[in-house]
Amino acid sequence: MKQEVCSQATGLRKLFFPSRANRFALYKTRLKSRENVLKHSRIPEIRARLERNPGHEIDCAALAAEFGMSLSSLRRYWQKYHGEESFSAYRNSFFLKKSCRLLVETNLRVKEIALELEFSDPFYFSRKFRQLAGISPLEYRKRNQMFPEPVFRRGTL
Repeated sequence: MKQEVCSQATGLRKLFFPSRANRFALYKTRLKSRENVLKHSRIPEIRARLERNPGHEIDCAALAAEFGMSLSSLRRYWQKYHGEESFSAYRNSFFLKKSCRLLVETNLRVKEIALELEFSDPFYFSRKFRQLAGISPLEYRKRNQMFPEPVFRRGTL
């Protein structure tokens, strides 16, 4: 009987007062679950926020504060989700993909595309596009447009 009470007490002690190794394992488990929840819930929101207005510069500290985390935490979670790609590299690739798609698939003028991507200055849009793509937006359109403009324009026949 006395031995049963001792084993029950030992079991309760392990349950309520875990050893240092068990406490560390429990801490790591809780930390991982918290990281997974944060990684899966916040990072897509942050990506959407970065994609919403590619024409504006980003303030990483303000972005971190907006999502209730420190700048180092934001960068750490971003790196886990996106690897070595930084915020600016992600935004630049998104900007390039979207502007290339608009240049190729639409007949919008470069000025209109710049406004759609929320650039206040179409010349800055052209400079940034040239810097990232290596050619001007109009040259990119000429090389890659799916449906080139017709030879005969309205009123010329």
